[in-house]
Amino acid sequence: MKKITTETEYRSICAMMDDIIAKGTALGDMEALPQTDKDEYMRLSLLVREWEKIYYAFPLIIKRKSLRI
Repeated sequence: MKKITTETEYRSICAMMDDIIAKGTALGDMEALPQTDKDEYMRLSLLVREWEKIYYAFPLIIKRKSLRI
């Protein structure tokens, strides 16, 4: 998969990442995972990051001058 195209794909990939995290937790540390799982997690996280940049972007924070009462 080169790019997430739907919300369903996004949720599915997040679930796959959760499964990898659960596997690492069961082993006691994410570092105990096989390299293939670590690589897959990194690949999935990059896809999620790109999707979230577009569809779940944080709002711009505008600083205001302090209000004086």
